[in-house]
Amino acid sequence: MAATMLEVPEGITVLGSTEAEAEHALELCRSDPSTTRDDCKGNYWEETPQRQANIPRFWLDKFEVTVSEYEDCVEASHCTKPNSSAAFCEDNTFMLGLDDHPVNCVDWHQAIAYCDWRGKRLPNADEWEKAARGSDGQTFPWGEEALACEQVSRPYRGRCGDWTSSDSPTAPVGSVLLDRSPYDALDMAGNVSEWTATRHTDGFRVIKGGSLFSTLDGLRGARFRFGSEDAPDGLVGFRCAYSDDIKLDHDDQQ
Repeated sequence: MAATMLEVPEGITVLGSTEAEAEHALELCRSDPSTTRDDCKGNYWEETPQRQANIPRFWLDKFEVTVSEYEDCVEASHCTKPNSSAAFCEDNTFMLGLDDHPVNCVDWHQAIAYCDWRGKRLPNADEWEKAARGSDGQTFPWGEEALACEQVSRPYRGRCGDWTSSDSPTAPVGSVLLDRSPYDALDMAGNVSEWTATRHTDGFRVIKGGSLFSTLDGLRGARFRFGSEDAPDGLVGFRCAYSDDIKLDHDDQQ
């Protein structure tokens, strides 16, 4: 599938969560069929306070980078193969030859290398969140209501079924049309979480978006976690961005 990019216009956007929204996120976790109250220990209050920011115009891939697209980069000797020894990576999507599924088990540096090969960059966390939530900061890419398990295909969200018994825990990119953001980006709440350019601390970057193993609270656009730049994960992939400042060093993006 050829990469399609979507324009996200410049403008003020709502980012993060209010205290009430953070509390609601905790309740969403507790209401998920697969969790108990003790399972819900997310960093919801790190999403507060809610803020507004002016995000310059940029373009974002409509789809997560697929195995087929990443394989082209490997064959061009610009990218290295995904890791097969990290968490959930023994049978990664690349090794399984799932051409139209999102590539997973790549670390932050590998994601950077791919985007650079395409003449693009990784989005920063604020750009990613705006693309997922729209300028008004809606809770989920599709709106305010959480999707029920029967509204998505079983492999798409592992918490909706026994994903370990599926032929593949991921789904083809763009196959869950309900997971569509205000700017028409797909899979921002599911399939794999995604690397961003934003630094959390030295050696760690912000990861945005839900994955096949997310509980309901993890599907929200404001949700984030951190990952070591050198640590690939079976639940993490990426998509690329483009802007007029494309030559900006990723290490300068905060």
